[in-house]
Amino acid sequence: MAANYQGQNHIKSVIIPTAPENWIRREHIAGLLKLVNRKDKIVRIISSTSGSTAPFDGEYSSIGKEAQNLIECYRTKIPYPNFDYSSGQPEEKARELKKWRTKFGPP
Repeated sequence: MAANYQGQNHIKSVIIPTAPENWIRREHIAGLLKLVNRKDKIVRIISSTSGSTAPFDGEYSSIGKEAQNLIECYRTKIPYPNFDYSSGQPEEKARELKKWRTKFGPP
């Protein structure tokens, strides 16, 4: 995920199926939290079950945005991807997730 895809690849989106239940586990959270503010651009993720409403020429996603999505899936127990499509930069959610982590405790 660390590669910056903008301008290097003509592929802007990838469609993925729903991940298995418990795919994201407690031991993954600390590593994911280190990534929630990363702005490196990556291909946007589209759920295979969404019947996608994603714009054809939408923006890229980011490492931070996807790390946030993975943590949200763990928190809510909703399988990844938990959205129709994901794109854009990390948002204020990073602060909320880090605060949640202090209540959540170490892995």
